Amino acid sequence: MTRLNFNSTWSIYLLITRLWLGYSMIIGGQSILRFFSSQELRDFFQNWFGKELGLPAPLLMAFLATFDEI
Repeated sequence: MTRLNFNSTWSIYLLITRLWLGYSMIIGGQSILRFFSSQELRDFFQNWFGKELGLPAPLLMAFLATFDEI
């Protein structure tokens, strides 16, 4: 009986933790996506991903990195 209560309590705890982490990651990704509407931030990401990191298609790479976070 105690083993069953422990397992169900642990499952509920893990569910709440996963929901909280998922929510946090989605909110973080959405806030970054909103920044892409700014020309200044697009220039920043193009400079960072293109010139400093040397990645091809810097805006696409920045978008894919953000999408991966979501």
